[in-house]
Amino acid sequence: MRKFCLYFLIVASCLLHPTFLPAQVVVTSSVVGQVNATFTGLFNALRNGHVDRIRGYLSAEEYAKFKVLFEQNTDYPDFLRNYYRGAIYRLVRVDSVASVTDDVIGEFIIDFPGGETLNTRLRLNRDRAGNWKIKKTLRDKTDQGESDGENRH
Repeated sequence: MRKFCLYFLIVASCLLHPTFLPAQVVVTSSVVGQVNATFTGLFNALRNGHVDRIRGYLSAEEYAKFKVLFEQNTDYPDFLRNYYRGAIYRLVRVDSVASVTDDVIGEFIIDFPGGETLNTRLRLNRDRAGNWKIKKTLRDKTDQGESDGENRH
């Protein structure tokens, strides 16, 4: 039994060593700038009602959730322009996602003219071309956007 426990501890310590774990995104000022540029572009597309541009900021899975709204609701662009009229956005923070390559969680706040605020957290994924895409809208501060069957790189 002692040999098994010792063997288990050695194997576990080797597997948990950073060399064996997938690298996570190191949140540098460059990464923050890239995520901020993504949010700025998305927010401008929302504010201007450009549903075709919004699509470019969403992963295929995230776009599929809104496909009918974007493609069949002809009033949606006007709704977006009215909803976001006079609103401003600000980036709050960008955090890496442990043990996942090419993902970060970005949090931003939208301030509306009437004094209301909307705090939004999004999980983003950097594609092979280096562009950040919205992977998932997160429910709350504890939500990391991971499903039970999510593939880790």
